[in-house]
Amino acid sequence: MGAIRVLLVVKETRGREIGSPELRVAATPDTVRELAWKGYEIRIEAGAGEGAGFRDHEYAAAGGRITPIPDDLDSEGLRSIIAGTDVILRVKRAERRRERAETEASHEGLIMVGFLDPLDATTPHLAEWTRAGVVAFTMDQLGLSPEDPMNVLTAMSRIAGRQAVLHALRELETGVLGKAVVLGPGAAGLESISEAKSGGFDVVLAVGTSSREEQAARQRGADQFLILRHDASWDAMASAVRGVLMDADVVVAAARRAGEPAPTLIDQATLEVMKPGSVVIDLARTEGGNVEGSRNDDLVVTGSGVKVANRTGYPTEVPDLASRAYARGLCRFVEHLGERGLDLDDPVIRRSLITPIPRSLRGSADPG
Repeated sequence: MGAIRVLLVVKETRGREIGSPELRVAATPDTVRELAWKGYEIRIEAGAGEGAGFRDHEYAAAGGRITPIPDDLDSEGLRSIIAGTDVILRVKRAERRRERAETEASHEGLIMVGFLDPLDATTPHLAEWTRAGVVAFTMDQLGLSPEDPMNVLTAMSRIAGRQAVLHALRELETGVLGKAVVLGPGAAGLESISEAKSGGFDVVLAVGTSSREEQAARQRGADQFLILRHDASWDAMASAVRGVLMDADVVVAAARRAGEPAPTLIDQATLEVMKPGSVVIDLARTEGGNVEGSRNDDLVVTGSGVKVANRTGYPTEVPDLASRAYARGLCRFVEHLGERGLDLDDPVIRRSLITPIPRSLRGSADPG
């Protein structure tokens, strides 16, 4: 692989069509300044940072080159922009029209980095990128420790966990802050526990599969903890969960494992026995969901009056904070990629790569 030199930070287009635009951006003036100092040329799509409060002139002052890309630009127009680009940096995949145009304009060996939905089978984006020779890395499959500065998934999960509780409180029409239950005390779940405790719930109960998780949950404020047998069937786990949700006012479901579909721990039978007016937030929706019948970016009210909600863009609710955290991790990833190239012996490269390396680049681990 040749040397990585030119980076293109694109403006997020996902969600515009449903009136819920992605406001985060993949680079901030601070990370542009850092990467420019290290020798990278950074092109910034005009207006890319506006949703997060970063202006074009700030990027330019940090060493970025502002690149206008009209919304109606076709693949031919994009080709001239992408031709000299080594890496496209983004938060999420583009909306489908822009995504198809970008793919058609791509050259073999173009690198794409972002949250790229490797488990989403509803669109053929992975097959399209493969045919175009795009080398795609997804930032949600790095498999790093929570403390690793490259771990943007943990950073976004923490924000999402906090925002999920705030969302639940807005939907809780009863106003009763009796019992909150958090399924899955990972990065998101632990933040949900803290937010629920500080928000005034009488009881915060967490559900996990180990004493280590119990210790972490209690340190964050959990009053009670239910340990599920990790070797139990999903049906058995769902049955155990049902018993602690019958009197819950708010539930945050965040049980998931990297690279695996989320387990359905709250089925229709459980929803039917929950309190009318209670609220369930399915934070695992993008991995398939912990809650039967939940839908992305939608509110479902069951026949018994239980609200089931989800937002795929919780971090977008605080775009400045989320962009800074994401951009810092992405900056570290770009530096790592520049050092290691397409070295599949490197665990970070191997785990995050979601498209085949084009034949012309195979065996080339030299970053240049």
